[in-house]
Amino acid sequence: MSGINRLKFDLNTLANEMLDALDPVLFESKKTTFLDPAMGGGQFLKAIEDRLRSYGHSDKNIAKRVTGYAENYLDMGWSKRYRGIISHMEVNDIREIKDMKFDVTIGNPPYGKNANLAIEFLNRSADHTDTIAMVLPRTLKKKSAV
Repeated sequence: MSGINRLKFDLNTLANEMLDALDPVLFESKKTTFLDPAMGGGQFLKAIEDRLRSYGHSDKNIAKRVTGYAENYLDMGWSKRYRGIISHMEVNDIREIKDMKFDVTIGNPPYGKNANLAIEFLNRSADHTDTIAMVLPRTLKKKSAV
């Protein structure tokens, strides 16, 4: 499902609440790197950028440290045009990424059937970062989903 289709849900408040739960030191640092592995409409990237600006970071600094992976170029273009995203964005799949590390991975991954995609995104994210904050389906609470 394209991230544009996922825009029917307002994730802005949720994205900020998730950022509030993270250690402020992550935003104070000039080096903390962030990844949204399924950026969709860019709500999490925008929230991260705004939070970093509130800590006094320049757009140049932010653009080097915040990355979003999109399913297609349409999502990237939409996020740049309508949300004003300055982060580094590319069409990529976290399942294909090797040898990249981020300090924080945050976002709303696709769920898939029986939460299989969400579990895969969560596991792949663990390969690339130590701090993960994701919107996950309730089915992950079931023993059969793990």
